[in-house]
Amino acid sequence: MNKKGELYAMKTESVKSCNKVLKAEYYVLNELKRIKAQHFCTIIDSGRIGEIKYVVMTLVGATLTELRKFDPTAKVHKFSLGCALSVGIKCLEAIKEIHSVGYLHRDIKPGNYAIGRAEVRNIYLLDFGMCRKYKDNASNIRNPRSFAGFRGTVRYAPLSCHVAREQSRKDDLESWLYQQVYYYFKYAYVLRN
Repeated sequence: MNKKGELYAMKTESVKSCNKVLKAEYYVLNELKRIKAQHFCTIIDSGRIGEIKYVVMTLVGATLTELRKFDPTAKVHKFSLGCALSVGIKCLEAIKEIHSVGYLHRDIKPGNYAIGRAEVRNIYLLDFGMCRKYKDNASNIRNPRSFAGFRGTVRYAPLSCHVAREQSRKDDLESWLYQQVYYYFKYAYVLRN
């Protein structure tokens, strides 16, 4: 919380950490800030205090997973068709924005999208720890690796991921499609099998 009473989110990471997740978050969010992307948190501050690195960013509301299960008395936890379509379009816009700065998300799922706190009609894409640049500095598409380890969440992972192929933009879209099925259908996971 700042002096004006505004709330923010903060992510931290030890400087000794082998995984440089915070560094990836920082770079991706800065690229998105440069293009004035609408579906991403804004970095407010970043730095290091002793052995801890930190990034302070705008605070968002509930994730789409939490929203889908919001009514504890409901027998079927799903979005209406209209809501599923509206949310899906905004999620797709976020994927388009991250691709436009040369990154693949590689973990598209309802838990990585959230609504805003004040502007509940906006959807934010979160968690860039698995992101990978698909373009080099000259904006050329990088050659695929011969083997790529599994990245993502099994339930929403694209087929390429399950067979250890390099992911591409179409794989983020495939995960988005599985997510859309989850939003609307009661028996979404039966459909995946």
